Amino acid sequence: MFISSLSLLALLQAPAEVSTKSPFYLFFGVDAGYANLQSDLPTEANKNGIHVQGKALGSYYWEQMTFDLGVGWFYNRLFGSSGAFDRRDISTWAWFAEAAPRYRFNAIWSLGPAVNLYFGTDISFASARQGDSVAVFAGPQLAYEFPLGSMKARLLATMATDITVEDRQVYLGMLGFQLGIPVGNNPEGSAPQKTQRRARAAIPPPEISRMGTELTYSRSWNFDLGSSDLGDEQSNEILKIASVLNAHRGDWKTLVVEGHTDQTGSAEFNRRLSFERAEAVASALEKGGISRSQIEAVSFGSERPLVKEEKSLADQARNRRVVIRIKDARQNSLLENNLTLIK
Repeated sequence: MFISSLSLLALLQAPAEVSTKSPFYLFFGVDAGYANLQSDLPTEANKNGIHVQGKALGSYYWEQMTFDLGVGWFYNRLFGSSGAFDRRDISTWAWFAEAAPRYRFNAIWSLGPAVNLYFGTDISFASARQGDSVAVFAGPQLAYEFPLGSMKARLLATMATDITVEDRQVYLGMLGFQLGIPVGNNPEGSAPQKTQRRARAAIPPPEISRMGTELTYSRSWNFDLGSSDLGDEQSNEILKIASVLNAHRGDWKTLVVEGHTDQTGSAEFNRRLSFERAEAVASALEKGGISRSQIEAVSFGSERPLVKEEKSLADQARNRRVVIRIKDARQNSLLENNLTLIK
């Protein structure tokens, strides 16, 4: 988490869909869950309990990897057995360091090992103090990530077990939440980004079409390059779309919001960016009063271009779009006419 002349070269060669987001984020989070101790000692009973920890992490993003590195503080409490011996509770609290590389399957899911180094005056997880000052835990970590304005949010599930504690095995199962803020400038810098904005082509008007019971609203919204943030103009237009849909609730059932990019940039980056843009439009529709249960966001990256051979900025602008598919739209409804009136 804490890692590009190549990025600058790519920026100069491909002036359209180049990431302007920082690859480095600072996350703050908390984990909580179940703890279990299996003892190898005949005089010590197995125990169950809780484990809670708070942490701060630096997170670095590549197209297919994320690497987290940080520090935190934990509290573990294992409750005494009801048997004939060793009824004492065990409380352990100390600092820890965490390293977690994860493979990114797509823009939201990632999986990899998490290694925690716990250190303090006694990390033996025993009823009697044994003076062990270090314990290492490791296990798989699954993360679900989603944009939250300019920030990122994560939900995590982690399973871990110790690999250094003597005479006992400690197992942890935790759920966590993290909130991250971007740190530093984007790799390409701000000056090239401004040059690209001046080079933008005029944005074409929305295209509205129908195929059977499916009504399509296709729009090349003027996103900042490599960004999924909606400006005031785009947000206002989406609110108008939501208003029309709300006024004709009986004339349609569900919405599919598709994100598309132009053909510059890598396939993985374009898929991730198109999903973030679709999610941004879906969230704006939800703010306009549409139930999120009726909206599905999907990404196609550059896989479905309107213009297969991009020869100009205008061609790239047409391909860089969001499509709202209105499912089960009634024929002969005012819905289609009112959508054409949106400006």
